[in-house]
Amino acid sequence: MNRSINSKSTDELLKMIQDDPGKFAKKISSCNLEFDKPQRFTELLTQYMDSRNVKSNDLVISANLSKPYIYNLLSGARNPGRNIVFRIALALGLNFDETQNLLKSAEKPVLSPKVRRDAGIICCLLQGYNPTETDEYLRSIDEDPLFEE
Repeated sequence: MNRSINSKSTDELLKMIQDDPGKFAKKISSCNLEFDKPQRFTELLTQYMDSRNVKSNDLVISANLSKPYIYNLLSGARNPGRNIVFRIALALGLNFDETQNLLKSAEKPVLSPKVRRDAGIICCLLQGYNPTETDEYLRSIDEDPLFEE
């Protein structure tokens, strides 16, 4: 029985590839390995909104976004920028892992504590800051804000 790729560590996967790249490539092409498909942004956003009982109108207000923009995100007509994902995550009160998943689903770089601005955003997520509080904090440490001027 094959284990899912996601149940293997990165080191295990790299070793498998390095030991026999041809064999690994065949496993991929013959579907002998199960790869998880990334969840679409709209699906994940809807899931997070539902789990927190947040309606689109609430998100418009709490993330300080326009109704048309939110509806375009929810319909899949738009893919958000990284700052928009942060604003939504903060507005929904997502935790660190949920925020990372939302960033991945939007095909944006995940937060890295090695990047000063990202470390500040992580602190804000963990402290339960809202988008406005996070924006103010980022400005106070001379980092790019969440809201464009």
